[in-house]
Amino acid sequence: MLSRDLRKRIEELNRSYRSRDNAASARTETARNLTLEDAAPGEVVETPAGEFLVWERPVSELLPAGDDLISTYSFIFDRGGYACDPEQLHPDLLEILKTDPDKIFFMDIETTGLGTGSAFLVGLMTYESKMLGIRQLLARDYSEEVALLTCLAEYCSRYEGLVTFNGKSFDFRYLQERFIANGVPCFQEFKHLDLLHEGRRRFKELLPNCKLQTLEKYITGRSRFGDIPGAEIPDAYHEFVKTGNARQMKEILHHNALDLITMAEILVHILS
Repeated sequence: MLSRDLRKRIEELNRSYRSRDNAASARTETARNLTLEDAAPGEVVETPAGEFLVWERPVSELLPAGDDLISTYSFIFDRGGYACDPEQLHPDLLEILKTDPDKIFFMDIETTGLGTGSAFLVGLMTYESKMLGIRQLLARDYSEEVALLTCLAEYCSRYEGLVTFNGKSFDFRYLQERFIANGVPCFQEFKHLDLLHEGRRRFKELLPNCKLQTLEKYITGRSRFGDIPGAEIPDAYHEFVKTGNARQMKEILHHNALDLITMAEILVHILS
């Protein structure tokens, strides 16, 4: 027969486990029921080619308090406050430096994979009214890619300079292929700075590798926690289309936004 103290202890443990299980169940339920409206409170854009979602927000909302990225970016591009000798810069970087800051855009894309996969998310960052802002174009299912691409081509035609990370080998080329596959007029040519190449020129002898998040860690001192790995993004998007559960879409959108911000931080670091 169990002693009174032991029985009391078991009852306390049972209550503790039930409480923990209920909390875990509540978290799971919340994750299971996360809507896209909650994950990405953007606006639906209607075009002759269909609809897609656009979510716009200032970069300042994603930066920690006291971060000086925006003021430093403004100092460099508005007032020529760079500390390097222009004659020592690679031509691609020099061309971007000579471009009006409001004519430069940063771009990072997320796709469903190589080959015939679609581009379902295009993140853009621009400098307007002395502020950096992010605009994310999201195809909520596979059918919305054409509308996204059509609007993207028109939007990007306003700009002259493009900054990417591995964009010359992947992002820009991938989008050109998707334009052709969907019968959408292709991108124009831009002054294109690929920060992967610039990173390799400057840091390949100093760092373990020149991946974006490696540069992010060593240049900004920031490490990502809970970030969705890039290799998991295609499956996560397929799951979202299938179920409507936007839990991982929220992670993908945050991942994409951080990639854009990191590009600006790398560029500012190089020039200052």
